[in-house]
Amino acid sequence: MLAVVLALGASATWGLADFFGPLKGRTLGPLRVLFWAQLGGLTAIALIVAVRGEGPADGAAFLAIPAALSGTLGLYAYYQ
Repeated sequence: MLAVVLALGASATWGLADFFGPLKGRTLGPLRVLFWAQLGGLTAIALIVAVRGEGPADGAAFLAIPAALSGTLGLYAYYQ
């Protein structure tokens, strides 16, 4: 049941982001929208790490850095 709730939450989040991201990108500018979106994501991850009390277990988590950069560039192109 938890997997269904998490999947529905992820779907709702992606759908809202796909709708409101470009909408706000036209009025506020894509860089400002990306800044606040990335700051919100970083805050959410920091809260999860703080609640769990531990960070990533191995060095493979550093592969998330180029993935995040390329994802941010893709969102910038989408919002543009």
